[in-house]
Amino acid sequence: MTRTPTITATITITPQYIHAIEVDAGSAHSLLLATGGGLWGAGNNGSGQLGSSDNYNTPYYTFIISGVKKACTADNFSVILKDDGTIWGTGEDGDNYGLNDLITRYLFTILPLSGVKNISTEEWGTFAVASDGTLWASGINYYGQLGTGDNSHHGLFTQTNLTGVSVTAGPKNFSLAMKDDGSLWGTGYNTFGEYGTNDSISRNFFTYITITGVNAIAAGYYHSIVLKNDGTVWVTGGNNYGQLGTGDLTTRFSFTQVMTDAKGIAAGYYHSLVLKNDGTLWAAGKNELGEFGTGNTLNSSSFIQVFADVASINAGPENSLAIKNDG
Repeated sequence: MTRTPTITATITITPQYIHAIEVDAGSAHSLLLATGGGLWGAGNNGSGQLGSSDNYNTPYYTFIISGVKKACTADNFSVILKDDGTIWGTGEDGDNYGLNDLITRYLFTILPLSGVKNISTEEWGTFAVASDGTLWASGINYYGQLGTGDNSHHGLFTQTNLTGVSVTAGPKNFSLAMKDDGSLWGTGYNTFGEYGTNDSISRNFFTYITITGVNAIAAGYYHSIVLKNDGTVWVTGGNNYGQLGTGDLTTRFSFTQVMTDAKGIAAGYYHSLVLKNDGTLWAAGKNELGEFGTGNTLNSSSFIQVFADVASINAGPENSLAIKNDG
């Protein structure tokens, strides 16, 4: 009897090391910006939100596109800012990112706005800061969260009432904008004091908020976090899970200081993250899905240390990401 030889092949997969400089977390996908402007994506891709030309989910980071300056995720879409000042979008409903249609795209497509210096996304819309400091918005606008002076949806980018803008933040129903002079402005839903105007009046245009020296902003579902130039952290808004980190569950309608010596902030829907100058990461609020990464599901109404040796942070609705100092 002739025996057929058996050949056993051994395949060795060598993980590719990516030196990350920035991450952005959506509800079920994330984008990672690497040294040199390479963009990598992981997670849910059912609506083409990774921009990888298909709708296959991926459990590991996959290279997507190069020449990227900033990447922003939303629920089912993503927007990137390229080095040349153009912005590109992919995923569900072009209305969410300025293409004035309901088409789902599976590749990043250039958007009708150029000369852009910064971007941000929320669940239903996109903000773009032009090089001249004007602020433009596109998307759903039920609560006036786009700041266009109305409550109409805008499928194309529409200019807001703000100029001199540096950066924006908004989760879904309200939005914050920080100007170059460190002033803070808010629009949209404000029933729980989301933007700290010491009232519960919702607005459809950006309104000045009396807190100065602002260095960074972050917004959760019903709360806001501000990092000031002196390293202090201030919070306002809904506090049903203790996401303000004030040691209680009491809603605040104006900004209250909670921490010092900070260099970074991030907000999920109901949890908050603070990165301190010593590289330690602190969290408060909802942890029922492991948002803190502490190995348990205990909520906390006070900030607790959850990680160390951290360079930068980001939060999705119910998840958190951190880049360590080694990249």
